[in-house]
Amino acid sequence: LTNYGDSLSGWWLLWKRLNPFASVVKIPNQTQIQERLAFCSHYKNLAEMKENQRYEYIQPPVGHFSSAKFDCFKEIYDVGYHHGSTFFCGLRKAGETKKGSRRAGAWLPTADR
Repeated sequence: LTNYGDSLSGWWLLWKRLNPFASVVKIPNQTQIQERLAFCSHYKNLAEMKENQRYEYIQPPVGHFSSAKFDCFKEIYDVGYHHGSTFFCGLRKAGETKKGSRRAGAWLPTADR
């Protein structure tokens, strides 16, 4: 993509478009902008979440899907649901082996309290 500097001028863009000797200006489309915003907002808080003991950060294997693939919602949902259910089932089984621990399985969403 083109480095626009600190600001973007409409006149500069018009000059680049009309001048046959100027380099081509690559402007991101809506999908690219959406993906970058999602990436920035995710990684802004990621380090804090991973360090916080109250959160368990799990990442389902959905990285190969684009954030604009709304027609793949069911497939993305199924992949995430399978990953989450497998993860929490493993935690539940690990908690059953640690029956002596008072907090074993206490934060699981399906745990009996």
